[in-house]
Amino acid sequence: MFNKTIFDIFKHHADFNYLHFMGWVYLWGAILHWVAAAMNTVKGLKYVTRFSCDTFGFYVAAVYVQYGIQVVTRQFHQSSNAAAFLGIL
Repeated sequence: MFNKTIFDIFKHHADFNYLHFMGWVYLWGAILHWVAAAMNTVKGLKYVTRFSCDTFGFYVAAVYVQYGIQVVTRQFHQSSNAAAFLGIL
């Protein structure tokens, strides 16, 4: 979802190098994850809040629901209505 969003934002810019940009994003993401893992910073999160865990869970659920709706609505345009309703069932 992250890749698709970044690609959709920048796909109309001719001078944008998508692979170069994503390489830097993932390099810095990896470095920050390694630092967080080495310092065990996640362990302290339970003393502060569960909001980030709940928010991430909601995000994952929303992505799956959105993708499911997208697949079902695509069926109505690509095939017959009977096949689309069968896909819903």
